[in-house]
Amino acid sequence: MIKFVFWAMISLITIQPTVVFSQIVTGNMLSDWCSGFPEKYNPRCDTYIIGVIDGIAIGAIRSIATLQPNVEDDWTERYNRIIAYCFPNGATYAQIAKVVAQYLGENPNELHRDARALVQVSLAEAFPCKEKP
Repeated sequence: MIKFVFWAMISLITIQPTVVFSQIVTGNMLSDWCSGFPEKYNPRCDTYIIGVIDGIAIGAIRSIATLQPNVEDDWTERYNRIIAYCFPNGATYAQIAKVVAQYLGENPNELHRDARALVQVSLAEAFPCKEKP
């Protein structure tokens, strides 16, 4: 009986609904999180940026796989056209976060916009893909 009560309590604890962050993050919010980065570190800054990068990558891969599965051109080329930025070899997450933080600081008139879009624009400006000759 004690085992049953114990496992019942564990089950109740683990199935509690979790709070989901459903608010759209704006540039103002991301700018607050990233202000002073990296000296004043806030894990929300680089974690959010990495999440956006991963989300864009997953979206690009799904787009290629489902909408253009039989196209014969180079997969990497299609991927780069969709995401609109190409990180150089050796780029670090800290460097990428600094680039985004700098863009936000230099463009206060854009901070009311969706932070996901601002991340993508800042990366596309800082790390444009080179056209093949």
